[in-house]
Amino acid sequence: MTNWTIAGFTHRRRVRQGNEDAVAIDSRIFTGDMATPVALTSPNDCCLLMIADGMGGYAHGAVASRAVLDYLVAAIDRLSNPATCAEVVEEANRHLFELHA
Repeated sequence: MTNWTIAGFTHRRRVRQGNEDAVAIDSRIFTGDMATPVALTSPNDCCLLMIADGMGGYAHGAVASRAVLDYLVAAIDRLSNPATCAEVVEEANRHLFELHA
């Protein structure tokens, strides 16, 4: 079995007041400014790595980036299956539109 050490990092840059990005490492989701990279060791043979860009300047970017990662992490079994991966991503997109409506 292979152990993976994974690091994730995001920050708001110079223009925005806050960071709207979200990072998922396996089932853990990190949001907001990170003072330093987050490093985790995964005991799995593979792991889930995702970044959702909050698109700073658009309404509710932080909510959208977190919501999409929440949805995708909850569907990790289907997301990791090539036969259902695209379907899950499309569902997550529809989920965001429903939240906005």
